[in-house]
Amino acid sequence: MANDGRVPVPTVWSVFVSSIARWCYRHRFVAVGLWLALLVGLGVVSQAVGTSYKSSASFPGTGSSKAQQLLSRAVPEQSGDADTVVWRVGHGSVRDQ
Repeated sequence: MANDGRVPVPTVWSVFVSSIARWCYRHRFVAVGLWLALLVGLGVVSQAVGTSYKSSASFPGTGSSKAQQLLSRAVPEQSGDADTVVWRVGHGSVRDQ
C-alpha cells in the first residue's frame, strides 16, 4: 500500500489506548505498583477461594473398581497408588486385535 499523503484518522480505541500509555509513562512507579498490587490480590483471592480438584473417582461395578477392591484387600499399603502404563508393541498398533 503506497503512502498517498493522507494522515490516518485516529479511532476512539487508539485515542483511549494512547491516553492510557501516556498516563502509565508519566506515572510509571504508580503503574508498576498497581500491577504488583493486582498480582498480589489475585494470589490472595486464589488462595481464599481454594481449589476443588479431586483425584478420586468412583465407578462401582466396573472392572477397574473390582480390581481396586482386590488390590486394597491384597496389598492395602499400595492400593491408592497411581502410575503411568506405557505399551510397546513389536509391530502394528496397540489397538490392533
